[in-house]
Amino acid sequence: MSDRPGGRNLRGLPTLIAVVTIHSLLVIGSVSLLHAPGDLIRIWPATAFLIFSLWRLRPAPLWPAIVLLVVAGIGARLLVGGSLLFSATSVVINFVEVGLGLALLSGLGEARLDRNVPTFLKALGLVGGVVTLVGMPFHAAILALSFDRPWSAVAMSVALGGVIGAALILPLVAAASTAAFRAQLRGRAAVENAALLVMCGTVLWFTVFELHQPTLILMLPVLVAAVRRGRLPAAVFGVLQIGSVLLAGRFGLLAVGWPFAASGLVAAPWIAVAILLPYCIAMLVEELAAEREKISTSETYFRDAMNHSPFGMALLDLDGRCFSVNRALCEFLGYAPDEIIGRASSDFALPEEREKVAPRLHGLVTGRYDDYTIEKRFLHKDGTPLWAFVAVSAVRDEATGRALYMIVQMQDISARRETEKALEESESRWNFALESAGQGVWDHDYGRNRTFYSATWARMLGYRPEDMSSESDAWLSLVHPFDLPRLLHQEHLHLEGRTAQFECEFRMRHKDGHWVWILDRGKVIAHGPDGRPTRMIGTHTDITEHRLLTEALQQEKERLRITLQSIGDGVICTDEEGRVTFVNPIAEALTGWSATAALGRPCDLVFRVVHEIDDVPVENVVTTCLARLDRVARDEGMVLVGRSGARVDVKASASPVRKPTGEVLGAVLVFQDVTRARTLQKELAVMASHDALTGLLNRTSFERRLEEHCAELASGGREHTLVFLDLDRFKIINDTAGHAAGDVLLREIGRLIREHMRRADVVARLGGDEFGVLIVDTPIGEAEAIAERLLERIGRTRFAWSGRVYEVGASVGLARVDGETPHAADVMSRADVACYAAKASGRNRVSVYHPSEGDARRHHHELYTAAGIRAALETGRFVVYAQTIADLRPSGRLHHHAELLVRMIEEDGSILSPGAFIPAAERYGLMAAIDRFMISQVLERYDRAILAVPRLVVSINLSANSLEDPGLLAYLAEKLEGSALPPHRIHFEITETSLINNLTHAGRLVEALRAAGYSIMLDDFGAGVSSFAYLEQFPVDYLKIDGSFVRKLTTSFVDRAIVESINDIGHKLGAITVAEFVEDAETLQALEDIGIDMAQGYHIARPQPLEELLERLSDGSIPALPERMAG
Repeated sequence: MSDRPGGRNLRGLPTLIAVVTIHSLLVIGSVSLLHAPGDLIRIWPATAFLIFSLWRLRPAPLWPAIVLLVVAGIGARLLVGGSLLFSATSVVINFVEVGLGLALLSGLGEARLDRNVPTFLKALGLVGGVVTLVGMPFHAAILALSFDRPWSAVAMSVALGGVIGAALILPLVAAASTAAFRAQLRGRAAVENAALLVMCGTVLWFTVFELHQPTLILMLPVLVAAVRRGRLPAAVFGVLQIGSVLLAGRFGLLAVGWPFAASGLVAAPWIAVAILLPYCIAMLVEELAAEREKISTSETYFRDAMNHSPFGMALLDLDGRCFSVNRALCEFLGYAPDEIIGRASSDFALPEEREKVAPRLHGLVTGRYDDYTIEKRFLHKDGTPLWAFVAVSAVRDEATGRALYMIVQMQDISARRETEKALEESESRWNFALESAGQGVWDHDYGRNRTFYSATWARMLGYRPEDMSSESDAWLSLVHPFDLPRLLHQEHLHLEGRTAQFECEFRMRHKDGHWVWILDRGKVIAHGPDGRPTRMIGTHTDITEHRLLTEALQQEKERLRITLQSIGDGVICTDEEGRVTFVNPIAEALTGWSATAALGRPCDLVFRVVHEIDDVPVENVVTTCLARLDRVARDEGMVLVGRSGARVDVKASASPVRKPTGEVLGAVLVFQDVTRARTLQKELAVMASHDALTGLLNRTSFERRLEEHCAELASGGREHTLVFLDLDRFKIINDTAGHAAGDVLLREIGRLIREHMRRADVVARLGGDEFGVLIVDTPIGEAEAIAERLLERIGRTRFAWSGRVYEVGASVGLARVDGETPHAADVMSRADVACYAAKASGRNRVSVYHPSEGDARRHHHELYTAAGIRAALETGRFVVYAQTIADLRPSGRLHHHAELLVRMIEEDGSILSPGAFIPAAERYGLMAAIDRFMISQVLERYDRAILAVPRLVVSINLSANSLEDPGLLAYLAEKLEGSALPPHRIHFEITETSLINNLTHAGRLVEALRAAGYSIMLDDFGAGVSSFAYLEQFPVDYLKIDGSFVRKLTTSFVDRAIVESINDIGHKLGAITVAEFVEDAETLQALEDIGIDMAQGYHIARPQPLEELLERLSDGSIPALPERMAG
């Protein structure tokens, strides 16, 4: 059994408990012997048992072992009458002895204490000798005090008791194991052990009752057990014999009394002989049997290996004669075994080589060398010469080194030799072919550690053949360090036979220092008798140019891959059959197909699209693209149905991919998620067509619907009526109750109108407190009655808000819509005039349009517009636009100019052009307020943004109203003080007409503005009858030539002459000339030819929000001028 620490049979807490129990029993038995009368011999096996058992049990659970041993040790001593002090002290000394014993045994460095006799005796000496002697003084002192005996007598008894106890216990503990006990209790072993037990009893009976004294005859059964049954029976029967003799002496059955009289000096040798000698004999017998088994096994293995070896083998005596051969050798030479045995090995060699055999064998026998190998020829029985690889070695005596016999091994290499011969014949032809192809040839001979390099191989690296070292690994110094490990790895794989051919690409240093890319291909062509490669041939091909092209292609491919991975569009690539070959991450997310799952599947399955309205499948753009071999795009109406059923609005395009030859490789599909854009588009469409407050159609949609109905009436036969309804005194409610109340009232009136009309009628809020209704297929008379009822219903409305009740009324205008109606705009104007007439007639009534009310209509429209301007000023519904002015001078690219324009935002959010509100603003004195709005926006809101654009100058228009405004200069000074924008970055534009009509006020204003640092631009110059006359009185910085001359510049000689004259005079007066209304490239070219300094018009740039212009210029993206006309 294994005696390693922690052996399986002694593991765990149960085993520990068993050890403690046996230890306790041994303590009880030993202490009981100690109390015998006249006994000074202390037989003490308990300590040795504990040391050897814990050694077997290691690593044992530490704390449970300590607790159990303390409790059991003290308890056992108390049980046999010992005092508590005596028991505790003895236990402490035992613990010290156990610790020392375990430490000493660990120092042996042996896994088994009975591995051999020396180790066994060392362990016994350490535990029974050293440990006993260390604990002896302390135990002797305690016993001497307890039994009142001399210390010296007790000390000798303790020492001999410890030695005897260790001798009794070590064999039993060392040999004991569950497996060993089971083996001794089976079959024949059990019978023999039973016979030995009977023999022990007989010998013991004879000794006790016949001889009445212990003799060596007691050893006879133990020696038989040692020889026949091994260590465990020897240990068991030895312990039984010794224990029986001790008990017999204890009870006075032996005639000599207690056998250990005279202080037991005779007891120890007798016990050693009685138990240790048989156990050592058992150990030696087992070792001898194991060694014989090992030798027998080795001989069997050698015979089997020799008989089954595929190589020929023979055993030669020291004279070189065969005394044993195997089947493979007989088959190789064609002889029977008895025809070879007894003959000299040289008899089978070729005649010319026989003399060389004896000297080689003699060198092997005399020890000049231990073995040698050689390739030589032998004669077959039929006289045929055979090539063989021969390995000869000597088997020597291990002690003396003298040769005992020789082993010869042969391998048939006839086929290899014939192959090598054929290879040599073809090698010249092969080398010529390779040299002609520009491939360098190398030939590695691993046996000789030499390498051949062809002239082409050397020239490839800039060397001559004689410059290259023939050592096998010398060329590796030229390989790039980064590539060398990979090269050696590939070579290793091929040399091990794991690849059919060696192939590797790497870099080698050219003689002039640059790196050359090499394609190295090779193959092992020869192996040695041991199967190891002995020769490998290959070629080097210069692939530098190919490698550079490949790397460039790989870099381009990687850039393309990263691009496809990074873009925000989904990309799917297919082969020519429409099967998916690539899917980028965006496409994976949108389709629900992973790249792995989509690979190889039809594109129709991965990219499944249907119509957004009816879910009918849409033909895949890839299919269409591959059919037409042209780009296909679809932007509207497609919904992508993902793998999980998720739906995404998409737009997609597909393009074919072709080879340079025109052959189609596949297609690339690019698609975008436009769900948010389409949803927003739909929402914006609803918002653009409906009033946000009432939910009714807005003015734009209403006008469009009216236009459609007017167009349908062109064929005649039908008649509609247009109704304009304007709430009376709505401003009073809005001003007194607040805008929230006004909004609620407007929603209520809108609901009331909608409920009063039919489903086919068109109802809209036109703006403010104005509503429009198109009563379909209803003549004017019936419509008037409907309007009267509506008016009466509105009049009955009592609008309550914050505890007050307001009366609501309305003025209604009607206009006929029939085949004679020219346009929708005219119908709207007629209804508006009729509504104005209703208000003028006292309000809260219905009026039908009559042609005689044209002046009232115009007057009403201007009033309405003026009211809208005031509301826009109050609510801030004006925005600043800008139109770029191009500087045509050579240095013009360094400057930026823009004219600032004003736009009004309608209540429905639409932009109102200047022509729709400027006339009303001028008529009702509102332009000065608009001018101040523009000045405040530039100096307060946009000052830092304008300043952030280098050399940007903006111009602000001043109206005739502002020229008469005495507080304008103070207003400018106030705004300029808190602004970051300096005066020289602002120009003021004054029209020539305004200047002439306000000479006095305008003169003072222009003078003051120039003094403050502002520049003045005279707008629409040339439109007045005596324009040039005023230049002397009003010096200006810029002249803007009236657009009426610029428009016809390229077709009218007169207009060109006027423009040229204004330009010349302006330059002579020191002014910069600016041309307006530049609408095409021909006009721009003509202006540059004339020498105009600056140009403005739709051909240069259209008006845009000032924020957009500043954002564009701050990014540095300054628009280029249109190309000049060839001329």
